Amino acid sequence: MLANNLWSKAPHAAVLGSGSIIGNARLANPGQPYIPASYMLTSESPAINKALPLTEVANDFFLNAREVFPDIGALEYVTGQ
Repeated sequence: MLANNLWSKAPHAAVLGSGSIIGNARLANPGQPYIPASYMLTSESPAINKALPLTEVANDFFLNAREVFPDIGALEYVTGQ
């Protein structure tokens, strides 16, 4: 099982684990898949504060510090983005 993932649609039950969320990630610009900023979360994202904290992952892709309750994905939501 996989835990604390955000799925756009329900996956096979064998991989749906604790902390999983099924829904729209509410990305900043999902139409531009090859631009890293497209994967920034908006304030409405269900991924905010839903990841497991990992000491091995202290920063996100843009080197923003991960919060005590990090966000699911490569980018941490920063207020006022």
